[in-house]
Amino acid sequence: MSRIIVEMSDRHYLQGSKKGIPPEILSGGVIFDANIWLSINGPFQDDVADRARAYSGLYKKILEAGGEVYLPQVVACEFLNRAVWIQAEADGFKRGSGKLHQAADYPTWIREACDLLNAVVGDSRRVADGFDNLDLAPVYASAEAGGLDFHDVLIVKLCESFGCVLVTDDRDYAGQDVAIITFNQRLT
Repeated sequence: MSRIIVEMSDRHYLQGSKKGIPPEILSGGVIFDANIWLSINGPFQDDVADRARAYSGLYKKILEAGGEVYLPQVVACEFLNRAVWIQAEADGFKRGSGKLHQAADYPTWIREACDLLNAVVGDSRRVADGFDNLDLAPVYASAEAGGLDFHDVLIVKLCESFGCVLVTDDRDYAGQDVAIITFNQRLT
């Protein structure tokens, strides 16, 4: 992959008056957050069909342009865990009613979630999250400052380390020093 130079605070929108993704971004590296994967390939239909189509179309354009989609293990784990919970809740399992992994339908939920994750893994480059070499003090400080949870801070650090653009709809990333592609026009 050839690395491109992007301003970390760049925002690229998939809709609205600011819509547009430069070709060099499409041919570079991106990290999709777990919620985007859930929108594209999750165990539910995204309640905003235009958003799901926009992210699915972006994914296709990135692959066609020769870009690389990085899949950090932290994103894969978030996707898998959330997919299981979505299925469990759809089947009536309530938080606090016992351990999820001990529920009678858990083998079905986890198998279906793993099938969904396999589809995500297909065209992605699996990467370690770098936790083993990460200087934790700045990560803790970022998480303590508020706005981002620990996983989100790791994802920002991964974008920095791989020179990637983050694809997200999550407003928690507003104001973060990371290049973003989003459908969410309120993410600035």
